[in-house]
Amino acid sequence: MLRTKASTLGLRSLDGDVRPAAVFLGIGLCAHGRASVGVPLDVLGSLVAAEQVRRAVGATELLVLLADQHAWDSGIRGLALSQIEAQWHSALSMLKSRFSALQVGSARALHGDS
Repeated sequence: MLRTKASTLGLRSLDGDVRPAAVFLGIGLCAHGRASVGVPLDVLGSLVAAEQVRRAVGATELLVLLADQHAWDSGIRGLALSQIEAQWHSALSMLKSRFSALQVGSARALHGDS
């Protein structure tokens, strides 16, 4: 069961001028210094909850930020990191029809390190 009530109520209580334009969801690409293998199914639950919050507060975007900087800092680089990112971009692009406000970015691109 997904419970987004606390987040939704908190965001709805903000003044109209400071309501978020986007809901952010961060996704890790590694754990314990090892690269993720595949796209875990439980990410779908996180996406659904984030989308519910986005709709409830009237945000225009659901921004998924891939934590590639964390993977880089953990020693995962080059082709391995590129392949993981490509897997995630591919999987998330297939969900675009269900999550029309979905945008995917990466931490390293935000920092200008891509």
